[in-house]
Formats: sequence, C-alpha cells, structure tokens
Amino acid sequence: MSSSDKGDLKRCCSVNNRIIMLVLVLGVSFVVLTMYPLGSLGKVQVSGPDSDNFLTIPIEGLDGRPIYLEDYKENIVVLEFMATWCLTCAQQEPILKELHIKYQSENVIVLAVSIDPTFDTPDVLMNFIEKKDIPWQMTRDTSLMMTTHFQISEISTTLIITPEGEVANKFIGVTDLDTLSRAVDMLL
Repeated sequence: MSSSDKGDLKRCCSVNNRIIMLVLVLGVSFVVLTMYPLGSLGKVQVSGPDSDNFLTIPIEGLDGRPIYLEDYKENIVVLEFMATWCLTCAQQEPILKELHIKYQSENVIVLAVSIDPTFDTPDVLMNFIEKKDIPWQMTRDTSLMMTTHFQISEISTTLIITPEGEVANKFIGVTDLDTLSRAVDMLL
C-alpha cells in the first residue's frame, strides 16, 4: 500500500468517524429531548393571560381546534400525559380502558394528552386510536404549556382533577385500576 493510499484511508476513516459521532450525538439529543421535553435543568416559564390557571391552557384536538379543561368543569377528569411510543403508557392503556368503562355512566372523563406533538401528529394519533380501540379523547400539547405547567418529566403521568378544577391526585408510572378507582370514588 502506497503512502498516498494510506493517507486516503486515514482521511476516509476520519470522515467516517466524524459522521458516526455526529449521528450518535444527534441520536442521543433526540432521545433526551423526547424523553424530557421540559428540560430537566430548569422550569420553562409559561407566559400569557391566565397561564397560572391550567384550565385555560389550550391543548389541541385532533381536528386542530383548541380544547380547554375548563370545558370539563363539573366532571372528574382523568388526564393522562402520554406518547404513542411510550412503553409505560402502553401498559397504562388497558387500565384506563377499564376505568373508562367502569365510570362511563358517571361524570368521569378520561382524556389523553400527547407530550410529543412532533411525532404524535393527528394522523398518528388517529391511527393509534383505531388500532388500539381507544374510547376516550386524545389531544396534543403542541405548545407544551400544559406539560410545563404540571412539570411532567415522566410518562405515563395521570392526574385526577376535581369537578371544581383542582388537582386531587398525581400518579407517575403504571397505576393500577384499584388505585385510580379509589381516587375517583373519593370525588363522586
């Protein structure tokens, strides 16, 4: 092998190593940003009118229209922060189905909020609903204001909101039906 060939090989390997490092850095960055969208280094400030009142923070319906939790006042709201790619959320899903069935004749609303609006587009969520036979409404936190307000750093996170619009419980991770039912029953 000539010295010219060795130089070409070194340059080629150097370029390949740089590409590999760039792909790794971008991949790790993507994972960190999707797993911790709020950034674990500090709280993102929410600004605007009524930003302290989560009932008036808009989340987006699959039709693109804003949805406000204040529209569900006088109901108990079981609000799950999730993403379609989340394994913990997949484990929580059948439990929420049972909860939905158990309380469908009561004033209990199950509502899901995707914290990854970039991946969970309306089409992705509609396919997810159809494939998984999801009977409750799914929304997207396109501004991440709701996610930020509740400082959601892990999904699945489930909140139980009273008919008066106050957070009664916050459950992180897979939460069994009995625990969720007790929390709801205390508000009925």
